[in-house]
Amino acid sequence: ALAQLPAPRSVVCVEANSVLADQFPVPAGASVTVLNRAVVAVADGTEIEFSVSENCEASSIYTSVAGVFGVGQTVRVQKTTLRDLLEMLPIGTSIVVKLDIEGAELDVLEQISAECLKRIEQLTVEFHDNLDRSMLPRVRHVMQLVCRNGFVMVKGDAPGNEDVLFIRADRICGWIASAQVMAAGILTASRGLLKRLVTVPGG
Repeated sequence: ALAQLPAPRSVVCVEANSVLADQFPVPAGASVTVLNRAVVAVADGTEIEFSVSENCEASSIYTSVAGVFGVGQTVRVQKTTLRDLLEMLPIGTSIVVKLDIEGAELDVLEQISAECLKRIEQLTVEFHDNLDRSMLPRVRHVMQLVCRNGFVMVKGDAPGNEDVLFIRADRICGWIASAQVMAAGILTASRGLLKRLVTVPGG
């Protein structure tokens, strides 16, 4: 079986859309930090233009992504990096990262250091080549890069790359668990392909 991760002691949430950041529900007494920032590859003390989409969940620093649903306005947002966020957590902490940042995940992961990746136990990424097909070669490159740094990849059953899990190989205990992870990857990829085949355009 997979090695069990401990229950989270602290959570850091980053949301570039200030409206969503302000509405983020934080339970009383929970160790949750909410930051109104845009996660980027390099933070140099400046702000970045952020397109607020008509579909608020698709807001992005990439107009090609936010513009799929229409851009309501463009605002300036303070930058942060994944490295900055990891440094908020104590060394030795088991870290689980979820990246759903509307295209910017490519910038972040293309330039992430091996040192930062070593601190991450589990990485879930929603890639957005479904909204901007020109991103697909970069998505494939990033998948290979992360796997070369000691991760096993399992794709979810979304039709594309919107649901991808990377697990550190050294967290998978034994050959039986390895086979289970591989089988899960094949099964979910097959289900994703089936969904794509049966999807009716415009349906």
